[in-house]
Amino acid sequence: MKSVIWSLVALLLLACQHSSLPLKSHSIQSQGYRLWQLSDLKETHVLHIYLEGDGQPWLGNGVIALDPGPRGLVSLPLMKQDLSARLYLGRPCYFQSYVKAQNCHPSLWTRARYSQQVVDVMVNALLAQTNLDAYDEWVLIGHSGGGALAYLMAQQLPKVNKVIAISSNLDVSAWVAHHQYAPLDQSLDPAKIDSPKPLALFYLAGGKDKNVPLELNQTFLNKVNAKIILREEYDHNCCWEKEWQKILDQI
Repeated sequence: MKSVIWSLVALLLLACQHSSLPLKSHSIQSQGYRLWQLSDLKETHVLHIYLEGDGQPWLGNGVIALDPGPRGLVSLPLMKQDLSARLYLGRPCYFQSYVKAQNCHPSLWTRARYSQQVVDVMVNALLAQTNLDAYDEWVLIGHSGGGALAYLMAQQLPKVNKVIAISSNLDVSAWVAHHQYAPLDQSLDPAKIDSPKPLALFYLAGGKDKNVPLELNQTFLNKVNAKIILREEYDHNCCWEKEWQKILDQI
């Protein structure tokens, strides 16, 4: 229970830290699940949709976390610098205690964290919001595992032609093998999609990233002609916020 409180407090504090930013916070229902959302839907042609990483699925020693919500947020600090219309979408069962959440099962943040079910819930959550139809283009932006989900979701979202993946495990199988993790056998793998939708994929990599070293994704990134932006001094979580708006302006 402490973890869910911490996660929600972290979200709210960061959202409110700059009171001049008109971020609206609420939860939305999608296919029987509750998702946390923050948004600033100003009048622009493009909507930037931010997805967070995997958080903390495990507590260690094989113990599954009751709430996998991240203790360190990366996508949200980037979102608050964005001058475009922006939306921060949580995953099903994140930022809440699964014991009290409808339909939540630990597989959704462990073995099935990138499953078709999770993808469908998040895609439906966006498509069901008819006010988002006003935007000509949606850009999905995800950190770590959020980038993997962004690429998977983009396959089903007609308005998405660009994905920005930050330190993301886009080759899930290679990442699992590298760390000798238990196989995510209920998850999809972006690198194994037979006929992926043509997308402009921008991959932001840190030279000091030990969680997802660039070489793990290199074969896949070459296959889809991704644009790689490498910062040798950055690691898995730091320090894209130093130049975020500049990067958005360039891509």
